[in-house]
Amino acid sequence: MVMRDESLTAMTRGSVGAKGANHASGASRAGAAASALLAALAAVLMFGAIWMVFGGYVPTTKRQAQRVEVGSTVRLKDVESGEVLTLTLLPSGETPRTASEISAGSVLGQALLGKERTTRDAATDRAVPTIVEGEMDGRARRFRFDPDAPQMPYDKKIEALDMPQRIFYFHVPSAIITFLAVFLVGGASLVYILTRSRFWDRVARSGAELGILFCSIVLLTGPIWAKPEWGHYWTWEWRLNFTAILWLIYLGYNLVRAYASSAEEASLVSAVLGLLAVPLVPLVYVAAELWEGSHPKPTLGRAGAQHDPLVSNGFLFCFLTFFILFSALLVLRTRLLGLEEELERLKRRPARAERGPAPESAR
Repeated sequence: MVMRDESLTAMTRGSVGAKGANHASGASRAGAAASALLAALAAVLMFGAIWMVFGGYVPTTKRQAQRVEVGSTVRLKDVESGEVLTLTLLPSGETPRTASEISAGSVLGQALLGKERTTRDAATDRAVPTIVEGEMDGRARRFRFDPDAPQMPYDKKIEALDMPQRIFYFHVPSAIITFLAVFLVGGASLVYILTRSRFWDRVARSGAELGILFCSIVLLTGPIWAKPEWGHYWTWEWRLNFTAILWLIYLGYNLVRAYASSAEEASLVSAVLGLLAVPLVPLVYVAAELWEGSHPKPTLGRAGAQHDPLVSNGFLFCFLTFFILFSALLVLRTRLLGLEEELERLKRRPARAERGPAPESAR
């Protein structure tokens, strides 16, 4: 009787275990299907974004690349005195806080707004800096745009700016996704430190790997645009410096993950690095506001900021595409890390055959 009860108990446990395994297997298949659909959606949108940007939907060069708008930073050289100024155009009605800012409603601001930085010289057929006249410091002055920008035949100048301007639609969304990744890694790292949950550690690790990927895109695409526009691949301004520091921190994060002596040590040290990187995001964002540089100042949410609707729509579509791509990669990578950890646990579990034969009474 006792043997029959034990057999029934064993059968019941086996049945429950089989049901649990089937349930887990079904959930796993559903998760894999959802991940595959998300990845497919991201791929389709990415092809759509490439077509939109390089297929000619969004305006480039003549309509947007050289034109001065609210938020633009311009370099001007006084034709008479030779003084070089770097000015940022603020929305009308906004009071300048530094000498490097002017309102779009001022006399010089109105003269700059809508101007293209280079014009065609009919005599030489070359792109020459545009001359603009306006009042500044109580007197009339004449300025020339971008004195250090490379000069070339006009058609070549337009062609040279066309492709780099399209980079804008990938450069800026990549920067925003980098910021989101940093906040995600910081939040997941904090939760991991408080709870020691392996799930949040996997989320932080996945976010950090994607963070350095998108930050690398930012640092690689920026100079492609900067060279024909500013005349330099890199300027040691604070926005660029802070972005480079952020990339180095995430490089260290991933190196710790790869070469730490133990998984627990890697998780703790990486969590600290993930938290240290968070303050760099607001510093990168406000750097153009606090320190003078070539980057235009943020216009998001500012009154009076005007943008070409085609530019805004194209940028929004590319941002949503990059966001979905980031989400898909995050889900897939987190899932993969979970499977790797499960595999390691199974490898460490001793095989049933190594435990020896079962007792006679249990047979």
